[in-house]
Amino acid sequence: MQHSRPRVGLLIESSRAYGRGVLQGIGSYAREHGPWSLDIEERLLSDDEPTWISSWEGDGIIARVESRLLEEALRRTATPIVDVRGTHDVDMPVIDTDNRAVATMAASHLIERGFRSFAFCGYGGLNYSELRRDAFCSYVESRGLEVDVYESPARAGARLRDIEQQGLHVEDTLAKWLSGLPKPVGVMACNDIRGQQIVKACRELGILIPEEFGLIGVDDDEILCELSDPTLSSVAPDAFRIGYEAATVLDRMMRTGERTKDRTLIPPTHISARQSTSSPAISDARIAQALCLIRHRATENPSVGEVAQAVSLSRRTFERRFTKCVGRSPKEEILRARLDRVCELLRTTSWSLAEVAERSGFAHSEYMSALFKRKLGETPGQYRARLLDPAAASGYAGSRSETD
Repeated sequence: MQHSRPRVGLLIESSRAYGRGVLQGIGSYAREHGPWSLDIEERLLSDDEPTWISSWEGDGIIARVESRLLEEALRRTATPIVDVRGTHDVDMPVIDTDNRAVATMAASHLIERGFRSFAFCGYGGLNYSELRRDAFCSYVESRGLEVDVYESPARAGARLRDIEQQGLHVEDTLAKWLSGLPKPVGVMACNDIRGQQIVKACRELGILIPEEFGLIGVDDDEILCELSDPTLSSVAPDAFRIGYEAATVLDRMMRTGERTKDRTLIPPTHISARQSTSSPAISDARIAQALCLIRHRATENPSVGEVAQAVSLSRRTFERRFTKCVGRSPKEEILRARLDRVCELLRTTSWSLAEVAERSGFAHSEYMSALFKRKLGETPGQYRARLLDPAAASGYAGSRSETD
């Protein structure tokens, strides 16, 4: 029988930025639609099932189900459960990151940086790593480009923490693989932990990041990424929204008794570009110089002629060489860089659209908004609401269910 104030158990690690983001989303929903009584304990993702679960009397559980043992223990509670891990094929609703969208976003970022050689580094036996590997390879190969892949050997029955710790030390095979990659190369690490391990290995091997390796991770764990040297670019999953959506589903299950097995995938929000992808992968030195100039002066809205003059090329020669190297015209790149700045300001400030427009080099916010909508498919206001207020954007069409 449900309590007048629903009692909800949370088995979600607080040791990682991702888990904390999920917890924040759940907390936001509970404050808006509760009150709920939340039972939570500090835990790691790979911790065993808690001893108290067998005698726990609550109304629902949101958990990151890492193991079959935990899944079985949760089932014995006979309470509604929502999984926010997606490791196993479980008989319960799953709210998880859209790993295909994560890998596509990472690959697109590396391609935009001018890379034409690619590599993926992950962990064998971890489902999220394998999903990201397959999607990354598929996206890159669909563009007629090749991908090298390295994964730590799969270990039957090993938990995530053990597999990740195996990569803390530079493996001889990993070092050999990194040394043999063509340069420059764009590398996707399956997560930020793997990205840090690659940075360490490259330092010991004398491989320069970002000059020789453009490197991007996943999770946008700010502490990990900023402590990396160089700082690590990363895809930011929408952990807050995953938690909010999970709480929404659990609330409905507790109120109606409904049981589903839907798997809902939530796309990432953006890429936090840091030093590890700051240099474009262009073998043509003058075009590389032009790209850097465009990115540094994007808000000044430089003309194509000004950029061509700055790199000592005629406009016609510059446009031809630029388009060949980058895959876009100089004019398109200038516009893309300006819209990148708009996105950054919408994500990181509460400035009005007029101030965002001014700081991004647009004379009028109306023109900026119309251009933003045409190029990105949503208005600046919708973009900001989706990123900064996941609850308000909970019906955003970017999420998809595998049962659709």
